[in-house]
Amino acid sequence: METGFYDKGFYDRQRYGSFLSAAVILPFILQRFPQISSMVDIGCGVGTWCSVAKLMGLSVLGKDGNSVFGESMLEANEYVQEDFGTTLADNGRKYDLCISLEVAEHLPPDKGEDFVRYLCGHADLVLFGAAIPTQGGANHINCRWQSYWASLFRKNGYVCFDVVRKPFWCNPNVKWWYAQNTLVFCKETRSNIMEFCKKAHAELPIDIAHPCLTQNYDKGSGTLIDQKIASFARLAHYHVMGKRMDDARKYMQTIADTIA
Repeated sequence: METGFYDKGFYDRQRYGSFLSAAVILPFILQRFPQISSMVDIGCGVGTWCSVAKLMGLSVLGKDGNSVFGESMLEANEYVQEDFGTTLADNGRKYDLCISLEVAEHLPPDKGEDFVRYLCGHADLVLFGAAIPTQGGANHINCRWQSYWASLFRKNGYVCFDVVRKPFWCNPNVKWWYAQNTLVFCKETRSNIMEFCKKAHAELPIDIAHPCLTQNYDKGSGTLIDQKIASFARLAHYHVMGKRMDDARKYMQTIADTIA
């Protein structure tokens, strides 16, 4: 995977929006899938989603094709550098949840099937999203509609569930590309997890574009609760960056309690 596009400025621009989205979505996911205690993030960047997961008590591992620029949000033993465009080496460990968000579109088109198989090798429950055509972005060379990725997961025995998109479609704290693209995939043979997925499923058309793609749609500031969550997330992020993890956990717990 070409790494020249992903410099310190790239990560600095997206860091807080990614953290805020994770601070809203992950508590929602963990409340619906209580068995999750470990997570791997494939394409983790500087570790925003992993850092939120850590605050919620999960053991984490981040993998990315780049050395982490700027102030990493991960410890050295929580990060593995791996080029997804050439080598897809499974470390052999299974996690309760694998996430890969807005990553697959950066890989060569002929790597799609291998990449999905690689994700499935990490967990029986996968949170996945990738850029659709016309979405734009840095080095987006493999933009596909959501149904394309769902078909690849299906080849690996994974069923698609629409758990995230409808609840967060208009949420001002969730970046619109996460609201548009993020789907849950579950290994069909895992009947216990499948039951959780069925209960959380809130179907939208599989191939759908968010109004924000037109660049003239404003989500607004949201409800008073949305604004409070954004404030708590900003404080959690501030303390994570300052390595004050106990303080950050308190604000993250407040967010989780508010979302519950």
